[in-house]
Amino acid sequence: MARDGYNALPRSQRLTKLILAGLIALYSVSNLVLLVVSCVAWSSAKDRADSRDCTLMGFVGCGFTRWALYSFIAAAALICFLITAIMALSSVFRTRGAALDPLYVFRGVFFTLLLLAPIIYLGWSNLIVVLSDANAYFTRKAQVAICEEWDRSKPKFSHTPDDDHVCNTRDTHTGVSFGGLGGVFILEVMDPDFLSAKAAFAMAHFNLMLGASVAGVAAALAPPAGILVGVHGVSNGAP
Repeated sequence: MARDGYNALPRSQRLTKLILAGLIALYSVSNLVLLVVSCVAWSSAKDRADSRDCTLMGFVGCGFTRWALYSFIAAAALICFLITAIMALSSVFRTRGAALDPLYVFRGVFFTLLLLAPIIYLGWSNLIVVLSDANAYFTRKAQVAICEEWDRSKPKFSHTPDDDHVCNTRDTHTGVSFGGLGGVFILEVMDPDFLSAKAAFAMAHFNLMLGASVAGVAAALAPPAGILVGVHGVSNGAP
């Protein structure tokens, strides 16, 4: 009976329903993938930020900024996945035998974009450098001054080995690190050797573009004002 109701729909409405249901399902799977890769990025980036190896621009530690936003991406991806999964199931089962209202799809997807878009904006916003450890910072400054003096005096000592590491300051914590939520995507560009978060970086942007595309298609397929579709719409035989 439900199948007969589906076949009773005009071909254009069946095609619209098929397109929208497929796009919603694709968007739902994409949000699930984003959830997984952002959790991986969150854990990996936090471990990297906690290590002394994560320094950028010569002396600035990665700090809180390197991983914090990925936790919000994971939370947003979870919410978006739940919303789109419910929409996908509803578009198949709840509207069985009836047309799928494109505006229903548009409203649901647009809400998910309201979650993702601010996060993408934060990811590309300006970085904030904070002085987290004043003692370490001034210790580093003093060591740099001593090393500069040593570099000037070193030629006077003929037996100094070429691979001298007395003034290797790369292993010294500076007390300066990035803070705040903004700028994590800038750090991804500045830290190309760290690959564990690249998938989340790419998927966050892909999901935003995919969601905007689904919302745009749904808006384009929406009927003119005054024409009802879906479970509350007029039947095909109505005058």
